[in-house]
Amino acid sequence: MYDAFMIAVLPIIWILLNITSFIIICIYEFSHAIPALLFTRGEVTMYIGIYGDNTAPRLKLGRLVIHIRPKFNYLKNRGMCIYKTDIPFTLQFIILVFAPIVVLAIACLLFHYTFFSTLNIYIRVGLGIALTSVAINLIVNLFPKKLAVKFSNRLVYSDGYEMILLGENSSNYLDVIVAAKFYDEGDFANAQLHLRKVEDKFMDESIFRMILASYVELKNYSIAKKFNKKFMRLRWYKLIGAYDYCNLATADIGLQDYKEALINLDKSIKLDAHNFTTRKKRGYVHNILKNYEEAKQDLNKAVFIDESSADVYGYRAFSNLKLGRSGEALIDIEKGLALDENNAPVNLALGIHLFDKGNYKPAMESLKKAKKFDDSILWVDEYMAKTKEKLPKPKPRTKKAKADA
Repeated sequence: MYDAFMIAVLPIIWILLNITSFIIICIYEFSHAIPALLFTRGEVTMYIGIYGDNTAPRLKLGRLVIHIRPKFNYLKNRGMCIYKTDIPFTLQFIILVFAPIVVLAIACLLFHYTFFSTLNIYIRVGLGIALTSVAINLIVNLFPKKLAVKFSNRLVYSDGYEMILLGENSSNYLDVIVAAKFYDEGDFANAQLHLRKVEDKFMDESIFRMILASYVELKNYSIAKKFNKKFMRLRWYKLIGAYDYCNLATADIGLQDYKEALINLDKSIKLDAHNFTTRKKRGYVHNILKNYEEAKQDLNKAVFIDESSADVYGYRAFSNLKLGRSGEALIDIEKGLALDENNAPVNLALGIHLFDKGNYKPAMESLKKAKKFDDSILWVDEYMAKTKEKLPKPKPRTKKAKADA
């Protein structure tokens, strides 16, 4: 009898916990969104059930955009509110603490009516379930941690972590959130201006990621490598991820340190084997190091992940040409040209293919096109020189022709 009762009751409790958790997540994020709408002029975005997934179903109410991910389990209390952070410190503080205060007030009311009221026992049990959901929500949001979100390659902080930053140094906190705003907008120069102010005062893997990525995006490769070396022995450095190793590899490639680039790309792929960019870059580096079979394997996986990149077809065509598989190379070249006829790697591969077939004049045209669209592309100068040697030399002008001229 007891077992049958538990089988019937436990699913009901589970359903009620998830329903109340969903409601509390909404209340918590609305409590961030409402003051954010009052204090900022830009769009305010709420995420319910996920951290920053713009593919979730969308509801737009004026400047407020709500993304809700339908799911069976809301007990993890995933929610987020994104808004413009270029506002005075006091207003930022109000937006940050308003949600915990609102939910804490709800918790106090539920606690009172659950344990000290004369309400019906079943109502009190329901209120107790709601109180449990509120407690879980507060713990999740106020526990200091970093959150990986889908809309960005950087980490963001839980409310609890942000409060710690506020307590330590309000100017550091403002510099971090303003830098994050510039970083997400692609303004890496301004992001760096603010991040440099906190570099020697407060550093963790999320700030490290933004600074490193900014250096790479601005092509300050030597500085990026020195910056990385400065923090390699610190404890939090062990937490850097696949994206960071990929950025380090980009700096290595820019500095033509291809063996070190391969080491960093191996580390990146070990952490995330299905990343398109990392697979493409490792294929490219393998080509440079003349590891053509390994290059092709990586580029095959890159194509499997994303078939819309002309670059990958160009790099794989190069691998196939070096492996003596001209038929496969030509298929890749045709696919690449269909995607982007002005793509430098594809035109380079076409030029090499035509050169190998002895069609030197069209080969030169393709190689010139590759150089036009990417002046720094490897191999193009080498093959242009080879092709020029094969082209017929202009005949010297005769004395009669000179006299006629």
